[in-house]
Amino acid sequence: MSRIWGIDLYDQNPPVTNWDAMRANGCRFAIFKWSMGFGSSNATWIREQAAAARAADIIVAGYHWLDPTAPIVAQADRFARWHDEIQPGFVMLDNEQWWSDWAKFYAYLRGEITHADIPHFSGGKIAQHVRNVMDRLDARIDVPKVHYTAQWFVNGYSRECSLLMDRWPLALASYIDRKKVYHAEWDTWHAEQARMTGSPSLPYGAKSWLLHQYTSTRAWPGRNCNTDVNLFNGDEIDWENFLNGYVAPPPVTGTAYKVTAWLGLRVRTGPGTNYSIIRMLKYDTRVVVTETLDGWGNIGDGWVSLEWLKEV
Repeated sequence: MSRIWGIDLYDQNPPVTNWDAMRANGCRFAIFKWSMGFGSSNATWIREQAAAARAADIIVAGYHWLDPTAPIVAQADRFARWHDEIQPGFVMLDNEQWWSDWAKFYAYLRGEITHADIPHFSGGKIAQHVRNVMDRLDARIDVPKVHYTAQWFVNGYSRECSLLMDRWPLALASYIDRKKVYHAEWDTWHAEQARMTGSPSLPYGAKSWLLHQYTSTRAWPGRNCNTDVNLFNGDEIDWENFLNGYVAPPPVTGTAYKVTAWLGLRVRTGPGTNYSIIRMLKYDTRVVVTETLDGWGNIGDGWVSLEWLKEV
């Protein structure tokens, strides 16, 4: 019998193409990165991958990278808006940022400065930021929420976060190794997961865990690139209890188009140029129009002119 497992992805990962085979072999959830700090992931990617996973009866979830340099209300509300649109089975808050200067952090990654040269937040400031965002999300979102972190982060950078370990169920990053393994057969995939018994490394304050992100260097049959993979701590009954009666929304139906405007296409709050601009779509972006009105198309979070779309 296969373990219950799932994946987490961000918009730079190659799209998943074999959702049905994954579902048949124990995959029950896919957690997509919707936002981080000051911005959101690619909106088209979020919607297309969520729809594809949902069509295979895989629970769609979203996660937000918590950035202590970004305003609390702005990042929590941006994430909550994605929740309102996608209607996920659960959401996850990714808490692992200790640095307070992105430019210095990237300079370190390029080898230009040492680790000691990166300015960082105090453990207390990190924990307070996490607590405040959790408060905001508890007020805005009603599906189950998961706190993603790791022993190295809590124990090494913010022991004050140990006081938050029992607030939401935990997703813990604790990798079994760094070897790249591309499984060709489902039997070896299941066998590796079956060997993982016991608990991941728990941080201070943690007594239990819900998800174990055990690798970022594995690929299941039909996948040829590294992907984050998570195990669920429980059986099918535990899984249903965690979801707490969640029912996925019906699939969105519509017509697929691509943007033909070289300089980009404005997305507006309503069907007309008198409505305010929400964002811009780049040339060749794929969108799904769910309804039309007077030469305008609804793409989910706004309206665009059909004059600058080509059906695909």
